[in-house]
Amino acid sequence: MTDKSKIAPTTIMRNAYAVYPSFAMLAGMQLDVFTPLKDQPMDAQSLATVLKVKENKLSPLLYALVSAGLLTVDNKIFSNTMEADTFLVKGRPEYMGGLNEFFNNLWHATLKTAESIRTNEPKAKHDWNTLTEDKLMKYFRSQYPSGLQAGKNLAQKVDFSRTNSLIDVGGGAGGLCVGICEAYPELEATIADLPKVASISNQFISKAGLPLTDKTYCVLEIIEF
Repeated sequence: MTDKSKIAPTTIMRNAYAVYPSFAMLAGMQLDVFTPLKDQPMDAQSLATVLKVKENKLSPLLYALVSAGLLTVDNKIFSNTMEADTFLVKGRPEYMGGLNEFFNNLWHATLKTAESIRTNEPKAKHDWNTLTEDKLMKYFRSQYPSGLQAGKNLAQKVDFSRTNSLIDVGGGAGGLCVGICEAYPELEATIADLPKVASISNQFISKAGLPLTDKTYCVLEIIEF
């Protein structure tokens, strides 16, 4: 029989504090902490001046980002880690900083899990048919970088060279297809989604510079269901 007096809430406390690096990352992305550090390391005061915030408010976050593995610090001088410099600096080809809106929405929705279960109804529901175009665009703008990166990652792990076409059902903004098609330009991709969402998909595909009909690059067809 287990002696409960010798059991410590180790797992509980580990899970409780595990969220803080994630929240530090989100704050860093929202403030765009990483872009000013792309050219040279900076101390907290210099970085606060660039970001137009107070040093005493920013400094704790910078050390939290060090703990989160996104910054390094040497004699109070902060630098991006290689990963942060690659993915969280505006203007970089692999920039993912735009995901901050998506993470913010996702985590706020997750906090409503217990209430949704208790009341037997979703408390963070997205009804695509009733949302205005502005709200749809805002949501999918926050979601697009995640889909794009997922498509690029999938293209690295899966060989699509023998595939003629693919369909992404519920493809949303189309980031997944764009990421794959950038690596496999002869692929024909189809995004299937609700009519209101499909209109948003077209806008993102157009901005990505991928034609909808020119088979010399990548065909992206948008269909409604």
